[in-house]
Amino acid sequence: MSEEPRGPGGLGPNNFAPKPRFDYKAPSILWEHRYLAILFVVAIIAGSVYLFMAPHKPAPPPPKVEPPAVYVEPIPERPASSAH
Repeated sequence: MSEEPRGPGGLGPNNFAPKPRFDYKAPSILWEHRYLAILFVVAIIAGSVYLFMAPHKPAPPPPKVEPPAVYVEPIPERPASSAH
């Protein structure tokens, strides 16, 4: 028994698969995950608004640092010499 070779369509050797009407294009990553992208953008906007509208406390003034007390002993005066 010899069988004729069949093409992709299965009807015979001269039968070929039909050409597709259009070429397949894979969807973009953003389109596949559009809900996550929208959620991410909303989170960024909400965070920015929250940080912008949050009440900002003024920075406390730096603590006053007193310089250490220094004791200076007065130098006794020398008697003026009488010889010029």
